[in-house]
Amino acid sequence: MPNSINSDNQVQVLVFKVGPHKACLPLEAVIQVFDSVSYEPPPDHLQGLLKDTRPGVLGIINVRGQDVPLVDLRPRWNLPDKPVSLTDQLIVMRAGGTTVSIMTDHVLGTRTYPRRKIFPLSRILPGEAPHAAVAETDGIMLLFDSDSLFSSDSLTAFKTINRSRRHERE
Repeated sequence: MPNSINSDNQVQVLVFKVGPHKACLPLEAVIQVFDSVSYEPPPDHLQGLLKDTRPGVLGIINVRGQDVPLVDLRPRWNLPDKPVSLTDQLIVMRAGGTTVSIMTDHVLGTRTYPRRKIFPLSRILPGEAPHAAVAETDGIMLLFDSDSLFSSDSLTAFKTINRSRRHERE
């Protein structure tokens, strides 16, 4: 969350749900929220590159002429696979220098939290834990660090997808 704390020591986030879990992203990482859209499977020449990405890439959506991977976060919470439905919402975001979209069950909106309500997970978990927790009245919500949400291998694959159609047209 490098620049997500404003001058008032507040953090602005976009809150969403995946299954029973509520989570959020720094608002500065969010590009756009879409209602569910159709997606294409990744082209054959990208299948090998994507086979080891976790969480899994569902497919590719087109956002203003750019191919953007559509990622399902459900495996991160050991939730069963779920086909994309018309009620789902997609968050298009910046992550690790590339553009990616994530499938959510519902986007709840934006919120602003005082910095004192955000607790870095690195304080309580062994190893590196780039994400944080937000204390709410009804429990704890995970605040993802958008730049650390995906592995470097996944980000490399996503960058290739972002460039794929553009190079085919050139």
